[in-house]
Amino acid sequence: MTGGSGWVLACAVALVVLWFVPVFRVGLWWLIRCGVQLVLGALLLFVWNVVGSWWALQLPINVFTAAVAGFLGLPGLGALLVIQWLVTP
Repeated sequence: MTGGSGWVLACAVALVVLWFVPVFRVGLWWLIRCGVQLVLGALLLFVWNVVGSWWALQLPINVFTAAVAGFLGLPGLGALLVIQWLVTP
């Protein structure tokens, strides 16, 4: 092999990396956004549990309830309260 074939290989690797970078960036952005929504949902549930303890209205904090509260916001929190009200005697 001569010195020129190294440049061809380097350019080919660079093109492949540049082709995959936007795919990784979009996937990483989606993952970060979901994580932030889960954390915000858990914080919303925590605040609700602090305030709701005055009236004995508390919700468990787990991945499912945090996802519902995080992605749907206050309507999701209301839906969780209605579901708990319907299920528990």
